[in-house]
Amino acid sequence: MNRRWVLLSLVLLQLGLDMVVIARFPPAGRDFIIQLTAGRVATLDGRRHVFDPGLQALRQSQILGIENNDGRLLPFNHPPLLLPALGPLSRTSPGTAYLIWTAVSVALFLAGTLILTWKMSESATSGLPTAVVRLGILVFYPIAVAVTQGQDTALLFLGVAGFVFLLSRNRDFAAGSALSLAVIRPHIALGLALPFLFARRRVFLGFLIASSILAAYSLSLVGVTGAIQLLELVQRTGFGGDLMIGGSRMPNVLGFLERTADTESRALLATAAWSIWILFVAASSAAWKSLGNRVSILHVGLLICGSIVLAPHIHLHDAALLAIAATICVNWRCQGTRPDWEVPAIALAVASLILTAVSISPSPLYDALLVAAILLIAVPLALDIRRGRSEMDQAGVD
Repeated sequence: MNRRWVLLSLVLLQLGLDMVVIARFPPAGRDFIIQLTAGRVATLDGRRHVFDPGLQALRQSQILGIENNDGRLLPFNHPPLLLPALGPLSRTSPGTAYLIWTAVSVALFLAGTLILTWKMSESATSGLPTAVVRLGILVFYPIAVAVTQGQDTALLFLGVAGFVFLLSRNRDFAAGSALSLAVIRPHIALGLALPFLFARRRVFLGFLIASSILAAYSLSLVGVTGAIQLLELVQRTGFGGDLMIGGSRMPNVLGFLERTADTESRALLATAAWSIWILFVAASSAAWKSLGNRVSILHVGLLICGSIVLAPHIHLHDAALLAIAATICVNWRCQGTRPDWEVPAIALAVASLILTAVSISPSPLYDALLVAAILLIAVPLALDIRRGRSEMDQAGVD
């Protein structure tokens, strides 16, 4: 069967599965309650108190219609960049707020997808194939989860998509500036930016300046007290504290440790996960220093794949970044007029089906399947790097 028909079939299958699986998600379980809680606290108690766990528990229990939510708090521990939007949103009914949030999230994912596939539409591979690849990105299961659960992953996706697009055009400073949008997940953004301190430094400079501006803006919203409360909340959720955040379900090294390690010490497991992540970023930086200006967009794709595995705070919806890594490979092969550009797109579709299966049906092969899904994205990137596309590197084409 023609590879394009295989791709179309897999994408349509995933679209159908998304619709079936999403219909099973209980409204009360949507993560949008986190965003709505932050908006309520900002509106009723002031932005400077938005990271007070006591006030979050109070406002969240009121939204849920229960008396006490102290033991079941879903904490808002993200940078306060979205507070100006969350405040007005929280004044509407939860149902209306969720619909507005969903529409904005879909629009951001669509914008990121169009940015990612811009070069594909410029190449000879246009028309229906481009539309199928775009649909394949949008129905990628982690993206469907992010939209349905009301997460803010769309901003992360848009920031990394813009970063990749600009980097592929050798607009390094602008690429780093675009990456600053990803500070909604600071550890991921920093992990992607730090290696550029040692190669193509204008990327890191752009990131440093733009993220510093966003940090100053965030500080102006919540003040010093709010910033301290945010750090305390991050410690309680990301470093083995007492607020449970579903670590055992994470598709990363911390999730693997929590599922398999013979210990109940979340602090010990979190310390191990953060240590591994720091070593990975340091190793990537050392490798990029040796590559210098030979660092290509393909290396960024591998860095994204490694970040999904090793970043210590990753949920399934954050794995939406894998779609960006796969599209990097698709674009690279399209621009090189290679006939096998469909292979990484098919790999993304198969990875999506695997992630769908492991999320709805617990399996003893859970971790092996997760690794398989990520390898499907990483291997084509590694093979293209190994083939040595020196002429494309010199031309600045991805």
